[in-house]
Amino acid sequence: MRGGWRLFAAVLLLCAATASQAVKWPSRPKLPVPSNWELDQLLSDFGGGPTLRSSNFTVISDKADDLNVQFVTVDAAGTTTNSSWSGPQNGEMRPVEGLAGGMFGIDRKGHARLVFADGTILDGVISVSKDKGTLMLRGTLTTKDGNAYRQVLVFNPAE
Repeated sequence: MRGGWRLFAAVLLLCAATASQAVKWPSRPKLPVPSNWELDQLLSDFGGGPTLRSSNFTVISDKADDLNVQFVTVDAAGTTTNSSWSGPQNGEMRPVEGLAGGMFGIDRKGHARLVFADGTILDGVISVSKDKGTLMLRGTLTTKDGNAYRQVLVFNPAE
């Protein structure tokens, strides 16, 4: 009988440890895999800062230890950039392939940072609606000369 109580106590401790980990690491904004997203120009607010003509991205993988995303972005001048990023969602800054000098990091809570080669920084939080029909990036774009713009970028599933 003692062995049964020990097993019960061990399982109870394991459950408590798992629950405490859940409290420390709230669920992250998980995206459908695979999925394609496009910038909604009408619902997005660039805060008076630099705008984009379009931005689309494809989620290849979305796991805590492996987020893999591909981007196609067209800036206000019409320049198209094809880039990609993959890595763990632990906040560590890693290079963005196809964006010379660009670095990106995201943590398990959806806090993201994109640093451009010229020193421009986009800090924000990514959230996903419960129905997985809308993704938002709320953040601040700070240009290399120190101008800051509060932005809300809204993405919808691409058709």
